[in-house]
Amino acid sequence: MQGFEPAQSIRLPLFILFMLMLFLTAPLEIVRAASITVDENCSLGDAIEAANQDAAVGGCPAGDGADIIALTGDITLTEALPTMTGAIVIEGGGHTISGDGRYNIFAAAESSLIIRNVTLAQGFSGDFGGGLYARDSRVEMIDSEIRNNSAGAGGGGGIYFSSSSGAHSLDIVGASFISNSSAGGGGALKIDGGAVTIRRSGFSFNSGDQGGAIENANAALQIENSTFSGNEARLGGGLSSFGAEVVLTHTTWAYNSASERGGAVHLEGWNGTIILRNTLMAGSRSGGDCSSGLNPDSITENVASLIQDGSCSPALAGDPLLDEVTGSPAYFPLRPGSAAIGRGDARYCLASDQSGAPRAPGDACEIGAYEVPAELLEALAEATVTSTPTATLTPTSDTTVTSTPEATLTLTPEATLTSTSETAVTSTLEATLTSTSEATVTPTPEGTLTSTPEGTLTPTPEVTPAPVPQPPAGGAIDTSRLGFMAVAFALVGAVMVFRLRNETGQNLVEYTLILIVVAVVIIVILALISPSIDSILANIIQQLNTP
Repeated sequence: MQGFEPAQSIRLPLFILFMLMLFLTAPLEIVRAASITVDENCSLGDAIEAANQDAAVGGCPAGDGADIIALTGDITLTEALPTMTGAIVIEGGGHTISGDGRYNIFAAAESSLIIRNVTLAQGFSGDFGGGLYARDSRVEMIDSEIRNNSAGAGGGGGIYFSSSSGAHSLDIVGASFISNSSAGGGGALKIDGGAVTIRRSGFSFNSGDQGGAIENANAALQIENSTFSGNEARLGGGLSSFGAEVVLTHTTWAYNSASERGGAVHLEGWNGTIILRNTLMAGSRSGGDCSSGLNPDSITENVASLIQDGSCSPALAGDPLLDEVTGSPAYFPLRPGSAAIGRGDARYCLASDQSGAPRAPGDACEIGAYEVPAELLEALAEATVTSTPTATLTPTSDTTVTSTPEATLTLTPEATLTSTSETAVTSTLEATLTSTSEATVTPTPEGTLTSTPEGTLTPTPEVTPAPVPQPPAGGAIDTSRLGFMAVAFALVGAVMVFRLRNETGQNLVEYTLILIVVAVVIIVILALISPSIDSILANIIQQLNTP
């Protein structure tokens, strides 16, 4: 025990010494920082210089390590701003910086830059990056708006980002890119190398030659919970990617257009790949929804995606029933009945959607950037439409049936109803339906009659059928009887003709023709109206034989 005690007493001082060394060797940016406020005494340009040099510039205090530059109002540039080279955070406070259509707004080189809650507008560059040009830097763009910026053939109307070593990164969260343009690629964003992630963002009405919203070259690009709408380009109205790895998860691409190929997405070249997970593409105005490029193996994974025109071999196709665009960053809700509801692959369901609302736990989530709220889904599931059709009974041509809503009929399997033109049946409120197991009633389209099995007809005193007249005993006249009548008339006619000829001396042919015509007319009339032709014939013969 005595040999162990000295070693135990040394442990605490050694631990304290280790922690002190760790603190002293920590990066200076963690322990050093300064806050510089842009106001009437300190311009934005001077604040950037003070942060770069860690020295006082103009009316701005000296920077110190990772500096925070806070805006207190909107700014319109009257000259180009210095390039940022240090670790800087721009706290926009919801204010706007305008390039006045003459200057690009921010430039960063080998810097660590965070831009938060600011609007970059009307930036202009004749070459690269109208809103922001970032080279070999680590950049974060958070809860900001980039709109109405433009660039020349270099591209990147909103942002141009490049990494010569591929080791640098750009992270965009909660940003809106609206109406940016480029004479080259990437109307909103051009990427050249590095790693880029985009989450909960929106790209609307941007335009460029390749990639109306984004042109991506040689970079690892991941986009989640983001919406692309109304963008246009020659190739890839929403996205054009060359030689890069792209992963799209819960993204929505709607109403984009390309004059050549890929209204929503286009892959250029042979080496690039793309993975589609729970992604929705629809309504491309030209160029088709998805163009996978020359390499048939460029789509390495396409899971639970809905692409309206069926391009790029999706799991689902057809109209996704998008509702009106809303929110900021903008997104498209889904209308009831959309095939995108509940059809996502649970393996790739993100915790929340573009607006930050939680996605449904457990069951399959929605396809695209939007998740239908759980309470709305429950309301739709519980909603029912109850209607009671009006029963309608269609009678035969001469049969009349009058019933009230309470009137019912009771039928037995043997019961039959035969009516003639004079038959009338009237039912009253007291009529009762009684049925057993085998009766089947088929309703007309206008109503529904519900019966219990094996009906039995039980007429009530109020239902009184009228007497049915019986036909005469002679029965109907058939063809044999008509033939007999014709022969009888022929014999009688012959006798009459000979008697008339002997008495008058007229032409026999004329009498014969007249007799035949009269006989035919009489036979037809008698056949139509007489119930007993036999008695009439007998009477005629008896009269002829009477002197």
